[in-house]
Amino acid sequence: AMSDTACAALPTWDAHPDSLVFADLDELGLQTAAVGKHISLEVLERCMAHWPQSKQLRVIDRQGVVRNVFMHFEDPAPHFEFDDMRAGSFVVVEDPKAHCFMDGSQGLRLEAPEAVRVIVGKADRARRLFYAGCEKGDGNAFVGTQKWDKAIEAYVSASKHLDMVTEECGGEAIRQRDEIRLAVRLNTALCLCHKRKYKEAITNCKAALQLNPDSAKAYFRMGEAQFAINELDNAVQSYLAASQLSPEDKAIKKALVTAQKAVKDRKATESKMFQGMFGKKEAAPDPAADASAPHVSPAPDAAPAAAVAAEASAEAQPPTLEPSAPAQDPEKPHAKPAPKIQRPPVARGMRD
Repeated sequence: AMSDTACAALPTWDAHPDSLVFADLDELGLQTAAVGKHISLEVLERCMAHWPQSKQLRVIDRQGVVRNVFMHFEDPAPHFEFDDMRAGSFVVVEDPKAHCFMDGSQGLRLEAPEAVRVIVGKADRARRLFYAGCEKGDGNAFVGTQKWDKAIEAYVSASKHLDMVTEECGGEAIRQRDEIRLAVRLNTALCLCHKRKYKEAITNCKAALQLNPDSAKAYFRMGEAQFAINELDNAVQSYLAASQLSPEDKAIKKALVTAQKAVKDRKATESKMFQGMFGKKEAAPDPAADASAPHVSPAPDAAPAAAVAAEASAEAQPPTLEPSAPAQDPEKPHAKPAPKIQRPPVARGMRD
């Protein structure tokens, strides 16, 4: 994975002019030793993710190719110390051979500490920019092969080196740092979208916009993530911002039209749903409307009159202590009104 940062002819490699590179080992083939030769590798970092004793290294050769080195032994003494293998140090390996690891990546597997020589060094802040550029290039190579997890790992390593470049390094170093960091953020967002981690992708896009508020690519990728999680209005706004910054970009135009159509379709669906709910309410009987309607039968007005007549007739008759027949339901329109009697109390057990 070649970095797009210029990695050759750097002063730190002047002491290693005869060193092999990873491409030489690739030509020999896996597990084929380059007998009588050596490869010099600069240490980017020790990896803690997989091996608690920090036996795994991220290294680069003099062409800027980034790979892993795994030391398959417990104690390197008296030849070197694990702690000496820090960023900026050089590892010189005699009779090297390419190795393919279980995750599919390639590098070196060191089995004999006596074949390893460590030149202790320390990376300054300017060197960190070089490391970050190489890690970014490695991540871009993984993106090209759609190895999203490996690409994200490389971008995370690049970010760690960029964190070492502080404001004291000067304006040009800061400009280069922010330029690499912007690319790392945008490419990380791309990988996260492919992994369907859209919220994290949006976070990276917002961080990219803090570095460059005029980044059309940041708005575009944020719109893609927002559209994927159905934040349609936000997606339209992101695409609009992207189209204003890059009006000729066909991909942005197409995405904007798609998002606007999705918003229009959603509003049409919501309108139909509310209309359906309102139509059901109109179909339900409305007592107030029935009472005021001109074509309603006069039975509701006649019922009170019949009740008054029945009550007057009941007053004219002598009172009785017990009703001669059960009381009829007063809500039935055609039932004869029953004389007023005192109803027995409702049983307490019937309350519920």
